[in-house]
Amino acid sequence: MIRLLVSFLLFCPLLAAAEVDAETNTDADEAKPAVAVRSAPTWEPSPFRARYRVTYEGVPVTATGTRELRHGDNGDFHFASRVSAFMAHMEESARFSQDEDGTLRPSSYSERRSGLIGSRDRHLEFDWSVPKVTRSGDRQESRELDGLVYDPVSWQLALQRDLSRGDYEVGDSFSYVVSNGGEPDEYLLRVVGTPELNVPAGKFDTVLLRREHDSDRETWIWVAPDHEYLLVRLEHVDGRRLTLALDSILD
Repeated sequence: MIRLLVSFLLFCPLLAAAEVDAETNTDADEAKPAVAVRSAPTWEPSPFRARYRVTYEGVPVTATGTRELRHGDNGDFHFASRVSAFMAHMEESARFSQDEDGTLRPSSYSERRSGLIGSRDRHLEFDWSVPKVTRSGDRQESRELDGLVYDPVSWQLALQRDLSRGDYEVGDSFSYVVSNGGEPDEYLLRVVGTPELNVPAGKFDTVLLRREHDSDRETWIWVAPDHEYLLVRLEHVDGRRLTLALDSILD
């Protein structure tokens, strides 16, 4: 449960400060198979803060998380995230740049976690002149990269950027190759529909996406186009159901 909660807080779009309370639930429709490959125009995120509620099989859960994105002096982006839940703590930091065509290109990524989610100190350095990614901290490893590869943060921003184009249809999918310093993985998210959704924060027009897994796990994500694809609701099923819903958008 702790791992799922931390994963949610790390997924929320940038510059968010999330406070998680309790409650909610819902079901989703099947996606139709189709794959869309697209490039993205220049895009830049806007800051926001949001509060969420969570239910884990009907058990109230309390956690806090903060996320921050700022411009660096040389025109790149600096990201920082801190998540605390029960006896668990996790920090992330990342640097990445944006090409003229909107491509997000990671420079470095660090993760530090402790408590019930286990201990880890991991650092990634991306060298695009080779190109390669080098992992240090928990283990030493270096791998050459084949094409554009994201770190565990920048792919989330790439999804938000791609959705902001607004030219997707039900059945389209978004694919991102992500490296944790080892063998890269493909993350595939498919557009399921565009339902209107009621959550504690109110009624939203949303885009519903399903994360494709190789196992029986299910992940459903609702985002709000009118709020720069802010996360409105998330459900993850891995034997049990974890549900998160937007409680309020803060100033």
